[in-house]
Amino acid sequence: MILDRIEHADRYASVHKRFADAFAWIRAADWEKLEDGRHEIDGDQLYAVVSRANGIGKEKSLLESHRKYIDIQYIFEGKELIGWSPLADCTRVSEPYDADKDMGFFFDRPDTWVHVPVGAFVVFYPDDAHATLGGEGLAAKVIMKIAVDE
Repeated sequence: MILDRIEHADRYASVHKRFADAFAWIRAADWEKLEDGRHEIDGDQLYAVVSRANGIGKEKSLLESHRKYIDIQYIFEGKELIGWSPLADCTRVSEPYDADKDMGFFFDRPDTWVHVPVGAFVVFYPDDAHATLGGEGLAAKVIMKIAVDE
């Protein structure tokens, strides 16, 4: 997991060949005009999902994991509270991994919670289980989906 501010994003461009493109898209986005949902960038290799939702609280937020994609979650309005645990420590399956949705859920509780303010991003790799919308109020964000196996 990586947590940082968008002005430091260039530090991570060498981590994955698509990170620079993902951060460039974030920086160029007109958040007022973008509708919620999927936005194509480079097919299934790199795309964005814009989401505006109210937090559901720590108790209702379940840990999720992905195998095919790295997530970069950037907050453009409101704030986000996200839980994190190593996937290897998650043993209590809520919903088994679904390859079509690239998602599985766990009842395990996060090891830690991080506050993600406007202008910050979090990177989750396939070995990072994360529980989103743990806070209250609006969390408006984009989730950049970056294919792992290029």
